[in-house]
Amino acid sequence: MEGSVFRRCACCDPKTGKKLEAKRPQLKRRDHGAHWARYDEPVAAGGKRRQRRIGPCTTKDLAQRKLVEALGKIDSGTYVPVDKNLTVAVDLARWLTGRIGLKASTQRCNDELAKLSLIPGLGHLRPDELRGHHVEALYAAMRQIGRTTTQPSSAMFRRLLAARTNTPQARRPLHRARIRRVHALLQAYLNAAVRRGTITRNPASNVELDMRRSPRGF
Repeated sequence: MEGSVFRRCACCDPKTGKKLEAKRPQLKRRDHGAHWARYDEPVAAGGKRRQRRIGPCTTKDLAQRKLVEALGKIDSGTYVPVDKNLTVAVDLARWLTGRIGLKASTQRCNDELAKLSLIPGLGHLRPDELRGHHVEALYAAMRQIGRTTTQPSSAMFRRLLAARTNTPQARRPLHRARIRRVHALLQAYLNAAVRRGTITRNPASNVELDMRRSPRGF
């Protein structure tokens, strides 16, 4: 069983909004785009050919190593196919339920963070679809809650509001510490997903947070 390594760009055509991928002229530059690997998953009896992508990777060598690792698992019979119907919402809920040994108060806090932020913000995505820009968009929308802004409301922002009750207390501005708690929970979940083999890397690992202390009332 073979695979391939290639380079693609996430830039979009300004007129159509479609991803340019291999058509972007800047891909000729070494500092533009990212490397990906592609391979065929094992086909179950009566099933269809399923092609998988690994990436984005910062270097061609890294993409090649991840491809070799995936093909090695297929050859050894230890490969676990990705469930195309698995969403972050479902996987996160399972992971939270399986976290035994936590204090009841900690479990309640984690459930609330997931219910009000992670699930409405990211829950519709598959774990392998999740990227750093999705996480950044979530935190940007969280910072908009309860604040007067001239920015148009995004779909992310509307989903976050829909998850809250329509009361002043539920829609007041969020502390920066709240976003950091959400990030810590997301990091723990994604690191666990990497260990389980659900994803190959943690897409939130390079997302930067505002580490300043929140002023009173924020």
